[in-house]
Amino acid sequence: MIKDDVQQRLAAGLGALLLEDSYMLEIGVAERSLIARLSQHLKPLFPDYSVDCDYNRHGMEVKRAEIPPECASKIDKAGKAIIIPDLIVHRRGTDRSNLLVVEAKKSTDPRGSNSDRLRLNALKRELGYAFAALIEFL
Repeated sequence: MIKDDVQQRLAAGLGALLLEDSYMLEIGVAERSLIARLSQHLKPLFPDYSVDCDYNRHGMEVKRAEIPPECASKIDKAGKAIIIPDLIVHRRGTDRSNLLVVEAKKSTDPRGSNSDRLRLNALKRELGYAFAALIEFL
């Protein structure tokens, strides 16, 4: 799948979120709730892929990557960073079809989005995601 295709489908999913779930944005629901709804809008747009929220597996193992500890979702016993992406579009059980990884941040989050950018870059570099997107909810 080419970049324009992925961008158009993601934009369509976000458009549906804005149209159908604007109330959630207006009242300031949690980022996880917004991502869960976005995943529902994306599923029909990526029919040949799985769309998963908080998917923490790389095969049978947890997702790990070389990032600063402060950017990790968790740290394992060996001190390696564990990453739990907000949303992924992929085929489960293989890295050959890791299509899209999405991190989201509410604009009110004081931590900013630098850690999200580092995680996205690591997931593309180390786990073969073809595309990455950072979404900021205002």
